[in-house]
Amino acid sequence: MRQFFTAGFAGLALACPAAAQPPAPVENDLKCVAALLAIAGSMPEGAQRMQMAAGVMYFMGRVEGQAPTLDLKAELQRIVPTLGSSQIEEEARRCGAILIEKGGRLQDIGKALGQPEAQ
Repeated sequence: MRQFFTAGFAGLALACPAAAQPPAPVENDLKCVAALLAIAGSMPEGAQRMQMAAGVMYFMGRVEGQAPTLDLKAELQRIVPTLGSSQIEEEARRCGAILIEKGGRLQDIGKALGQPEAQ
């Protein structure tokens, strides 16, 4: 009887597919969250750490916007162990470039909003 249940549970495990990996854009944003969290966690309190936290929030918002039902904790637990220090640096450069581009766009918008209309 015990063998029946053991075999049944094994068959059930085989019948249930593993959780699907998120689409590439979501996966990339998750890697940004993981890399920026790793870097922020090693920084002392201060302005740079706050900037990293803002970057984490930006990418978390993107993830939640694209995959609102995604288990963020589970996905980060899956991704974090796969990132070595060189991959964290590589992801930080990639993600930093995105943040710089978005920051530039916000500055342009701010300048445009701060200028009086030409008449």
